[in-house]
Amino acid sequence: MVADCWQQIPNHYPNAILDDWIIMPNHLHGILILTTDAGQSTPATFRSPQSGALSIILNRFKGAATRSINASRAEQNRAPVVVWQKGFHDRIIRDERELEIKRRYILENPHRWQS
Repeated sequence: MVADCWQQIPNHYPNAILDDWIIMPNHLHGILILTTDAGQSTPATFRSPQSGALSIILNRFKGAATRSINASRAEQNRAPVVVWQKGFHDRIIRDERELEIKRRYILENPHRWQS
């Protein structure tokens, strides 16, 4: 269910491109590439996040995944659960070298859990 919601992000946010990602037993690692929206020429300011901002995208993704999981649990007469911690950890990837390091980390992460 989480994978389905993650893969739907570009359908709802055309400025979001999915790169490497993986779902772990208790967390998710993913690289989202956010492109600029040609229709938005407003410079960044200290106001509420605009549609397509990382915080909006992840908040809606987490909400959709939680609703999907809890709907399935309700069909099984099971109580709803809290799926996500508050917030998220983000990092701006600044160059190709760092992107490759992050991709390798995502690829190798499951092996670290098996040790």
